[in-house]
Amino acid sequence: MLLNKRTYVRKLSDEDIIALYKEKQWTTCIDELYTRYSHLVFGVCLKYVKQIENAEDLTLSLFASLSDKLLHHQVQHFKSWLYVSARNSSLMFIRSNKKGADPIADDFLADDGDERLNEKLEKDALIDQLTMVLEELKQEQRLCIQLFYIQKKSYDEITQITKYSLKEVKSHLQNGRRNLKILLDQRKEHHER
Repeated sequence: MLLNKRTYVRKLSDEDIIALYKEKQWTTCIDELYTRYSHLVFGVCLKYVKQIENAEDLTLSLFASLSDKLLHHQVQHFKSWLYVSARNSSLMFIRSNKKGADPIADDFLADDGDERLNEKLEKDALIDQLTMVLEELKQEQRLCIQLFYIQKKSYDEITQITKYSLKEVKSHLQNGRRNLKILLDQRKEHHER
């Protein structure tokens, strides 16, 4: 039966695994998510804490708490949610062990280190939110925004790449910006509840 569970769960999407876990609380679901994403969580943690042992501990801790978190949180985009959780866990670890652990950068130990760390946290959080909501845009809006703002392409270059007219490119950019703002505001409103 256990082998059948594993085979069954392995074929499911992340969202289906989470739904199944909420319904049946099979540890096989958490095991499969660990198999799929432990390397991602470890990489994120290592990027911030800079020590393999601490990154391993944070990874194991995050997955140990996953069974409870999935039951009590509504997770729509698991991979993005997990990335943000790993980053936040790492940054909380750095804050609580600032004097004893390897900091993100030596200059965080300066007098204005907490303020600069808070600025970095806010900037990272905004980038994470933008990344998550960008995925919710229509394909043509997302493509134009990525080309214009991330890859710094001109209107003419975007028309050549996408084969959209100049008018369509400008429209997709304008609608994409508006929709990004709406999605970010909805996310902010949801988190404030």
